Amino acid sequence: MSHVKVVTSRRKIIDFVDVHDGYVKTNYKSFDSIRDLANFCTENSLDVQMAKAAIVFDSALIEMAIVPPDHEDPIEYTFESLEEAEKFVNMQGYDKSIHLAPKDTQTQVNVFFSDSDCDFENCEELRAEYKKELTDAGGEACPDCTKSSVMRKYQDKIMKILERKNNNTKGE
Repeated sequence: MSHVKVVTSRRKIIDFVDVHDGYVKTNYKSFDSIRDLANFCTENSLDVQMAKAAIVFDSALIEMAIVPPDHEDPIEYTFESLEEAEKFVNMQGYDKSIHLAPKDTQTQVNVFFSDSDCDFENCEELRAEYKKELTDAGGEACPDCTKSSVMRKYQDKIMKILERKNNNTKGE
């Protein structure tokens, strides 16, 4: 028997989905301080071994999130010019972010996640692998942070496939 989960906030529905029989209800709670959050986790014996907390800050706390245990903190760099920044990125050999990828690549990534027909080799096999990994991570009950991590993994795979395809096309 299937169930339907409805989540509301400020008189608006923010989630409305079917959930499987073994679904465990998610709870939401705000805290007035980080100390209150830490005390709550301790008092309620919440398992925090499978994740760690991350913050974004300047002179004040900007954002706080629960991230996977293998999370690496980002590093911010500033440069005097676009040319300096591009030179640095190229010298370091960083992988490109989807936001910096060509529009065609961004479109293909969106098509992949929307279940539409892809325009690259082995799309359906990769999509089946992606869906299995999401299912193995908990399906509908998969935490958003885990789902985002899996999506980024496949987004990067697609970007590499498309980059190889573009490089092979240029060489012909």
